Amino acid sequence: MTEEPEDLELNRRLEQFRRNGAWLTEHGASLFERFAGQYLAVSEGEVFVAGDAWEARRLAREKHPDDEPFVQYVPRESYERIYACGGPLASL
Repeated sequence: MTEEPEDLELNRRLEQFRRNGAWLTEHGASLFERFAGQYLAVSEGEVFVAGDAWEARRLAREKHPDDEPFVQYVPRESYERIYACGGPLASL
């Protein structure tokens, strides 16, 4: 079981970050096509786009200073990903 830290401000900001990440997961498909090669910052359901992560975050914090934005890079091309393991994951 994992417990959240006792710091109320940290917990508040973590919840904002998670909420903004969930928003991007739900609405991101069309954004990923439009903004390939860019950084997206989501804050309170609003999207900010920039050429680097710090600028995207700055734009979001400028508009919503009390929110914790979620920032993600959108690759120019999507690639198939294959995850494999060369040996057993755990002994039984």
